[in-house]
Amino acid sequence: MRKLTSFLIGLLLMISSLLNAQAPVANFSALVDSSCGLTLTNSFRDYSLNATSWKWYFQGATPDTSTLRNPINIQYNGYGCYSVKLVVSNKNGSDSLTKNNYVCLDSMPKIIIKGTFNICMGGYTTDTIIINGDTTYITGIVTKTYTIVIRNGACFKDTSLTIHVDTMPTFVFKADTFLCQGQSTTIYAYNPRAYRYKYLWNTGSTADSLVTGPLYTTQTYYVTISKGGCSRDSSAITIKVHDCTGIENYTNALGISIFPDPVSTRLFVQSGSPLDKNSILTITDMTGRKVYNAPIGILVPNQLEIDVSSFAHAVYFLQLQTSQGTAVTKFVKE
Repeated sequence: MRKLTSFLIGLLLMISSLLNAQAPVANFSALVDSSCGLTLTNSFRDYSLNATSWKWYFQGATPDTSTLRNPINIQYNGYGCYSVKLVVSNKNGSDSLTKNNYVCLDSMPKIIIKGTFNICMGGYTTDTIIINGDTTYITGIVTKTYTIVIRNGACFKDTSLTIHVDTMPTFVFKADTFLCQGQSTTIYAYNPRAYRYKYLWNTGSTADSLVTGPLYTTQTYYVTISKGGCSRDSSAITIKVHDCTGIENYTNALGISIFPDPVSTRLFVQSGSPLDKNSILTITDMTGRKVYNAPIGILVPNQLEIDVSSFAHAVYFLQLQTSQGTAVTKFVKE
């Protein structure tokens, strides 16, 4: 029994001697290896094997060296990444470990958003987001809000970006396109839901309607209408200006009047004197093309009724030939 005990003690002493004869192996870690901010108070822990002495080197820190096994209160100031080196030793040798760019003090990322964030339905856009000088892209096809989280090491920042998708504006012109010299009219780019539209007429006006006149020559107008990312150029609308002196003289001479004006279905023509069967009624459009031509044919009182429901929307001239003379006036079919 004593021999066994002595053998075991000797074996243990031999193992201990072998262990103590080994050179150290350096290893360590930092309490914090990445921090968001300009300053950092850090601590380090030694995990070396067989070390009996330690020498630390802290790049950019205060203090920049230490001989403690586990140094604390190591102060870093200034954004950047810093290296840490540990040299360990014992009576059998030494070892060192350097961790480059090991402790990093990161800054908050900067986000600059540039691009066109209103697009038209059916179109596309590539919106640019510049982050600390780097560029990324977002392509939007529907109205959507994007949440963007940007990280820079231990720092992060979030923001949002909304891309609006608009529909193409639609509208129709409303205006009196036939004027006598010296008259005025208002042109409306009409749409019942145009409250968000922007207008630009060829005259420079930005209103939703354009007042023209007094006019003495035929004029043509157009407008560009936009809504967010959508834009539409209108077809031209022409306001025709005529010398109406002769027409007024005819009308006044025979006392011809028409109503309603504008008319949609039935037009009534009234004369200041009775109409006879030899009277002829003719209606022509602005080009001189006859769209209605018929004798009255029978003795009638001084009022006629004409169905104009099939006429196109335009300005027409009505001519009435009677035994007392000829009268001409105009009306608008709406």
